Amino acid sequence: SGGHAIEIVGGTVRINGGDYSAAMGNGILVSNGTAYIYDGDFVGADSYEANTDGDLAGAAASYGFKMYGGTAYITGGTFGNTGQSGSGAFITASSSNSATAEISNATFDVGGTTGFSVHRNATVTFKGNSNTVRGVSTGLAIEDVSYGANDGSQKGSSVTIEGGTFAGTNSTEENDNTNGIYYGEGSSTLTITGGKFIGNTNAGLRIDDNPGANIQISGSGGGVHN
Repeated sequence: SGGHAIEIVGGTVRINGGDYSAAMGNGILVSNGTAYIYDGDFVGADSYEANTDGDLAGAAASYGFKMYGGTAYITGGTFGNTGQSGSGAFITASSSNSATAEISNATFDVGGTTGFSVHRNATVTFKGNSNTVRGVSTGLAIEDVSYGANDGSQKGSSVTIEGGTFAGTNSTEENDNTNGIYYGEGSSTLTITGGKFIGNTNAGLRIDDNPGANIQISGSGGGVHN
């Protein structure tokens, strides 16, 4: 009823399937150490709402998969719950503790706003062509790092996509600005060598900050759709 289903603060943990859910907390939280995840279902939830009487978002919210640091290798598994609000994944780190995730054959498909959020000082690789990342508004969001304490942690991230599907799914009037990928931090690098990117009512790839040379797209197949 309270707390995370799994919390990793050091050492090495291997998860070979299973169901992990929290009524108030994350399905799995990695703050340090190394996690190897081979399949499994991970659902996080919050038992209260934001001051605006809506779902929590950002670092304060709970997720199926959340990282504050450390390393995670994910091979398979589902993260989030399409039948409920809430989001699939959130990754951030401090100035002294980076977060690294390698993901293959996993599904982040949620009833909440964003399937997968990448915030500060993170390195994320979506390997292969079998990942699915879907959210009501955005599949993958690369977040603006300018908010928060001025402690040196406002560093951009590095995201590499080798393939897979990234989609914003909702075309209702309330959520009429959906994107496959939302890029909101010009200091973050985004490298795309394959995949399909679907914005149901807006863009497959929406660029909301000047990336300079930080966005690189190459390869073949899939494409950017809206």
